[in-house]
Amino acid sequence: MSDLLFTLPQFVIVCVAFLQRSKLSTGMQFMGLQAFISCIADLLAFSCTNVWAVSNEFIYNYYMIAEFVIIAVAFRTAMNSKPIQRAIQISIITFPIFAVFMLGLTSFTSMNYQVLAISFLILSVVNLVYLILPDIRVNPSDGLVLVAIGHIIYFLGVAPYFIGRELMIQSQPEKANELFFYINIVLAICRYLFIIFGFLSLSFRKKVKVSP
Repeated sequence: MSDLLFTLPQFVIVCVAFLQRSKLSTGMQFMGLQAFISCIADLLAFSCTNVWAVSNEFIYNYYMIAEFVIIAVAFRTAMNSKPIQRAIQISIITFPIFAVFMLGLTSFTSMNYQVLAISFLILSVVNLVYLILPDIRVNPSDGLVLVAIGHIIYFLGVAPYFIGRELMIQSQPEKANELFFYINIVLAICRYLFIIFGFLSLSFRKKVKVSP
């Protein structure tokens, strides 16, 4: 993960979320929080490599867990189906335990891409359920639909690479890293644009409501 590569779009999300703070649902508030924590993680990672000259991968291991919990909580609050809420709550409890266990077996200082892929696949299911079951949405107009679309595009796009990354690195490391760079940056831009539009859509919908 490149230091500060995605800090700017995340910072834009934080700014837009702050400007729209009076209109945000609980789920969108959590998405603003997730962007804010992402900015902090990127700044810490940048400091690790450029100031303290140490590996920054341990920061992203911890951020991976925080991102999963925040996004899962955001969508849990946005759904009114008790069974689905319980299922998400179970994942909120079990995934961090699973992640810490797997990192303990491997290393807390090296990024575990397989665990990251699992987190993305679980979050993809959560976002997909939110999209395909509109009746369970607490507030269909709060912008989370656009956020969910962005998440699904990114999570499902990069998860297969993370799963097969080790094999690709062993055979052709330079091509594997280059391929990931381009896949990640294109899909991440799509993700962030959908999230930004999700926040901006709140103002648009308000204007529509007051139009004669």
